[in-house]
Amino acid sequence: MDIKDELVVAGYKFQTPEDAALARGEIQKIELIKQKLDLTDAKSVLMLYEKAIESRSFITPVGLHFMNEMRAFLLTSDLNVEEVSDIPVSSIHSVTKREEIMRTKKNEATKKMNSELRKKLTLSRMVIVILSLAILAMFAITLNSKNPTILNYKEKLEDYYSGWEEELKDRENIVREKELELKLNSDFTE
Repeated sequence: MDIKDELVVAGYKFQTPEDAALARGEIQKIELIKQKLDLTDAKSVLMLYEKAIESRSFITPVGLHFMNEMRAFLLTSDLNVEEVSDIPVSSIHSVTKREEIMRTKKNEATKKMNSELRKKLTLSRMVIVILSLAILAMFAITLNSKNPTILNYKEKLEDYYSGWEEELKDRENIVREKELELKLNSDFTE
């Protein structure tokens, strides 16, 4: 088969072999739909038409021609259709439908994962702030406490014993004074 013949599908000449292959795939879909579905029933055609638009099942001129046939049938049917949706047209055909679907799913999964990660990050930050505040509060309580702790036991013990030392010196001085008084008194009495 000549490369030029590979690019022609159902009277349409495509630019790339990928576009032509995509059009061949759409022809197979169309044939399967025509075998399985009653295309004279307006309700089933409307459901198929809306589903095909939603899922962007047909993007080559071959598929769009089939979509246009369904649209024309719906507009002329006695089904009371208020408004038949327009057919979306993509200017690039060589991206296969599977790649497009996978890219869309990947983008959705990435957005969902990013959203979950943001929530976890926010929660983690809140927990870190709360724990940091708790640690700061414990240090403040420890530093302002009158009971000796591992952080201030040396100062507390020094203060406590220096108070004793001053008391002992005062008592010692009082005792010496009394002794002197007694000694002086005893010297005078003798």
